Amino acid sequence: MAEQVARETWTAIGAEFNKLRETNRSTAYQTKQRRINENFAILSAIMSPKDLLEESRRCEEFMSTGETHGHGGNALDELSNFLNEKKVS
Repeated sequence: MAEQVARETWTAIGAEFNKLRETNRSTAYQTKQRRINENFAILSAIMSPKDLLEESRRCEEFMSTGETHGHGGNALDELSNFLNEKKVS
């Protein structure tokens, strides 16, 4: 029973993250981190505390660096490239 609740919670966190990411990546990561932390005890039924902390840390890392996975630069670099009409790969 606890595993089922944990799976449903993790699925809801993922769905919320995906929806928020469509409009604001930073808000998506901030919300995901908050949901992981709020539901830590529930999620520990399906994930180790180490894995949960690592996932939370990755969210924090994204928020502190503005890292944009897949583009090889941070948000400011991408904006600068866009404004200077440079192609971002």
